[in-house]
Amino acid sequence: MRENILLVANSGFTIINFRSEFITDLQDKGFWVYVACPEDLGLMNGINPQDEIKKLGAIFLPIKLIRNGLNPFNELISVISIFKALHAAKPKIVVNYTIKPTIYSSLACKILRIKEVFSNITGIGYVFTSMSFKSKLISALIRIQYRLALGSNKKVFFQN
Repeated sequence: MRENILLVANSGFTIINFRSEFITDLQDKGFWVYVACPEDLGLMNGINPQDEIKKLGAIFLPIKLIRNGLNPFNELISVISIFKALHAAKPKIVVNYTIKPTIYSSLACKILRIKEVFSNITGIGYVFTSMSFKSKLISALIRIQYRLALGSNKKVFFQN
């Protein structure tokens, strides 16, 4: 029986540009691949990321997620949206990319008792390098969230 794997990211462009081969490899290994990310409204070089995800043979699950927002209402919508994607995909394995999907999806997987969770942190980001008071406050909050979320990951990959 084929297992489901869910990739969660903050952009379809990221998936197409950096994870296409990974998706193909997973399919070759017998997985049904689902991709949860926001619908990109613009085209990149004339390419619609959602269409490209589907062309790869993956199942696209749109989620509501604003990459750089801090509105608590929008963040709650993001968490609920990720829960819905997890429910729809019923994955055995979840792979997360970027800060918000990593934190929200990892915590959701913890609640749903999904054990095979992997996160890929591709850089520390502006919030950790800026010296402004606001950035220092946000980075402290993110560190706490990372501690809570990543503790339930089977493995965490760091790049850059």
